Amino acid sequence: LSSAYDNIHNLLSQARVLEDAAGSPTPLGRITTHVFGLSNPQREQRMVQLLFTEFLAVLEDSIQAELQHSVTLFALFEAVDFHFLNLARTVVRESSAQEELHADMLSSLWTRLLGTRAAELRKFEQNRQLLRNVREKTVRNKGILVEHNGKLLTLKASLETLRSKLVSPLVRGVNSTTLTLEDQIHGLSDVSEYLGGVRKQQKGKVMETLFGSVPSKKYTIDEKPDTVVVNAL
Repeated sequence: LSSAYDNIHNLLSQARVLEDAAGSPTPLGRITTHVFGLSNPQREQRMVQLLFTEFLAVLEDSIQAELQHSVTLFALFEAVDFHFLNLARTVVRESSAQEELHADMLSSLWTRLLGTRAAELRKFEQNRQLLRNVREKTVRNKGILVEHNGKLLTLKASLETLRSKLVSPLVRGVNSTTLTLEDQIHGLSDVSEYLGGVRKQQKGKVMETLFGSVPSKKYTIDEKPDTVVVNAL
């Protein structure tokens, strides 16, 4: 009897008697549902709708958490960039002072034949080269930081795009029976595979950015449900 009711309900819905073209129940369809209750396809549709709504809510929370982490990382990188700028200014001032002192010492060599100042001059030259190396490393690290900051901005834009796609209407109304249960489950599986691919790609980019500049150092990566732990060997 239940199977017969389901078949009759489907035929009348396809004939636009119980449902209109948009999938909304007609007055006769509402009366039929009130008297005989929901058909099995309608119950399955409602269950899939509830599951998918819950899935979207969880996914929305995950995306929001990722965006919050991105904001925290941006603040940290800005602080590090500020310290690098201060260090670069200090290196410039020290280099200028060393050059002036070097010029003074060279001018005094015309009247003094080095003597006991030779060791001091060699030490000064070593310090000057050391400061030059520190300055070059500072500029290079700043460039790496700016590049990583740009990648984080790209990641944030990708998350925003993914968020806008997922919030868009992906499932029809509660009482719609046009889409079959197999089609909707297949759609959910496609969404899950797509999100897994995006997460794997973004994780690979982050690992490449963080550890690509140190090829001689090895790490182990332990994946947990909510985080990824990186341990140095």
